Amino acid sequence: MVVEEEPKEQKPETPDYLDQLKRVQADFENYVKRVSKEREHIELLAKEKVFSQILTIIDDFHRAVHNASNASKEELAQGVVMIAKQLDKFLEHNSIKCIDCKGKPFDPYRQEVILQVDSEMPEGTVVDILQSGYTIGEHVLRYAKVSVSKGGKQNENNRN
Repeated sequence: MVVEEEPKEQKPETPDYLDQLKRVQADFENYVKRVSKEREHIELLAKEKVFSQILTIIDDFHRAVHNASNASKEELAQGVVMIAKQLDKFLEHNSIKCIDCKGKPFDPYRQEVILQVDSEMPEGTVVDILQSGYTIGEHVLRYAKVSVSKGGKQNENNRN
């Protein structure tokens, strides 16, 4: 009689896999924390850059307000114009452009209609800009708020 030997039980190697899984999970959690800290640092650097540029303009504005009572209307107007030019240069330096839309067809991707008015302009044409809009590259920072022609006056002239 031949007795078959029972196969030896093989112990699964799960402890090694479990340790590897725990290490990978810990590495991933550390990676997420590191990326989050780096993102916060980059955001801080970007804010520093922008606000260091605008602080000079704010200083000039405060100086103008402080000296407003002693300045003539012309001097005050000149100061305000200079500050506006500084702000325009700041925007230009940071690749921020004003959306130019007056007299052009309405663009729903860059503008928001606030009013529709009767005008001699063709229907759907921007008649007036109520609040300027801005872009940075192709991204809209703020939509322009505009009034758009209904084309009413033109239609009335055609009827007569």
